Amino acid sequence: GKGLLASAEVLERRLATATAAQSRPASLVFSSEFLFEEMCAGGATTVLADTARRHGLERVALLLFIRDPLEHAASWYQQRVKRQGFHGGVEACFEEIAAPRRVAEVLDRLADSEGIEVTVRNYSRCRERLVEETADWLGVPSTDMTQPRALRVNRSMTRAELALQRAFNRRLGSCGGLLSDPLCERLPNVVPDEAMPADPAVQEAACKRLSSFIERVNARIPEVHRYRCDVRISSSPAGPVTLSQDQIEVIADGVAEEILRLRAETERLRAALARPETALGARQLLFAFLRRLRRVFIRRLSP
Repeated sequence: GKGLLASAEVLERRLATATAAQSRPASLVFSSEFLFEEMCAGGATTVLADTARRHGLERVALLLFIRDPLEHAASWYQQRVKRQGFHGGVEACFEEIAAPRRVAEVLDRLADSEGIEVTVRNYSRCRERLVEETADWLGVPSTDMTQPRALRVNRSMTRAELALQRAFNRRLGSCGGLLSDPLCERLPNVVPDEAMPADPAVQEAACKRLSSFIERVNARIPEVHRYRCDVRISSSPAGPVTLSQDQIEVIADGVAEEILRLRAETERLRAALARPETALGARQLLFAFLRRLRRVFIRRLSP
């Protein structure tokens, strides 16, 4: 969950809840996609080490997955289009990627924190062995771990899906629930096109900008899991994009469901306006809705 390392008090409550379930737990495992963001906060490592000692835990072990910067930038571009309403070009993500700097800063702080052990693994090197890597870190046989049912989780979008989602984002703002979420959830085994890297010059500039942080991280981790900055030239065709019949059906379902929902809401509002006993309240609700809609349009049209 979010906020585990927000403060010593939050961590205290989480530990108390976990230890109440059994009198003398041998170990406790916390997992959250928010943990790294919280580790970036200056006092998080101190909170973690001090609180663990107060609860009698002999050591704190962290498993941190990193990812090659250029591959990460391409993936971040996908996530921004899916989740944040982004509709710009892929180059922006290569120009803004900063993960190696943040990883270097966290590893520096952890190195100064007594009683915290850190294991770093590069997702770009071991994406097919995530279960085995996690089991090895936990010290249990990988056969004890439940294998995921889906072969691919949260797949990347194809060029055509990206182009369409960006077009919707440009007009509606963030609306991944209309297209990208249904496509990735209902058609998880669609093979995406090769990740679209930025212009080689943009990639090289990103590597140069991050080089000092990459060196700091690489000095602390095993050679096989070190960062690499391999500039890639896309082999994907630059011509027309295409959608399969299955993709078209999923897209139509998502858009149609939203249109039907809005139609039903409109009909309910019209019916309320037609009844004298509810007309006043409905009109007030309508005007409030129109005012809110106007504010949304003003924000989106503002530079």
